[in-house]
Amino acid sequence: MGDLNQPYSCTQWGNVATSGMPLITDDTGLPMFGLFHTDNLLPSAVYIDHTMTVHYKQAGHDSESTINDRIEEMLNNLYGAPILTANPEIAMDNELDDDGVLNPGEGFSVLFTFTNNSFEADALGAVASLTVDTGGTITSGAIIDIGDIPIGGTAYGEYSLLLDEQVAFGEFNLHLILSADYINNSGELANYTKEASLTVDVSLNQAGFPVSTAELRSSPLVIDLDGDGDVEIIAGDNNGFVHIYNADGSEVEDDTFPYDTGNQIWGSAAAADMDRDGFLDFVITSKSKHLYIFDQNGLKTDYNANKYLMGT
Repeated sequence: MGDLNQPYSCTQWGNVATSGMPLITDDTGLPMFGLFHTDNLLPSAVYIDHTMTVHYKQAGHDSESTINDRIEEMLNNLYGAPILTANPEIAMDNELDDDGVLNPGEGFSVLFTFTNNSFEADALGAVASLTVDTGGTITSGAIIDIGDIPIGGTAYGEYSLLLDEQVAFGEFNLHLILSADYINNSGELANYTKEASLTVDVSLNQAGFPVSTAELRSSPLVIDLDGDGDVEIIAGDNNGFVHIYNADGSEVEDDTFPYDTGNQIWGSAAAADMDRDGFLDFVITSKSKHLYIFDQNGLKTDYNANKYLMGT
């Protein structure tokens, strides 16, 4: 099952036709005929081998012995051909911020494990070739000479990649072609090809972000509130709550925060050491007509202005 999608995918084999029936029983619009026709006739028999390739098709009917012979041919091909797998493992080992999320300008590695699951065929002179979407560079070289992979054997190949600063956000695609020679059932040198694709996600997100919030009408305040060297993000939402988020996206939840002001917050928080006690303070207002002052220890002042306070 390691060689699916050649030349037809499982989706194509089981695609649903217009009447809701699988193509194997419904040929509305002649899609099945288009895939399998033998000149002007729809085949009565189609033989599909382990690579999902049509091994034989015909418009007539075979005897039981002929059917068995054709199946035997496919089994012989199965036993005599390589069955190679290429399993990838992505390592975020060249990031700028080490947060496990790929951003433009960062790098990563892909380690492929190649395994020969063949019944009888050694893979000879295996070569792996990698291509990637525009916006990335294979810094380690695109072609790896793997060498021979005996029956039951395993080999490894590693690629290092670097994303451009202008790489498109979303899925970044990698496509591997693994090829090897082998001796077929006729004693002849033949070639085997295996393809594998994978994607990685590229975004401006940082680990733990985005976070889900109520509507925000104001800009967040980013300061090192507790003086530990890591910044915190302070935001007031339209439900009236003051939230503090750590740099990893986790929310500060203690006896004070999230703090409920009782009405909508439209203005941004502002920060300064207002009382010069050595602790950074931040001020935020609310439609509750109150002005609040906090520091790392919690609420310091709750001032009732008796007027709607909408700005910073």
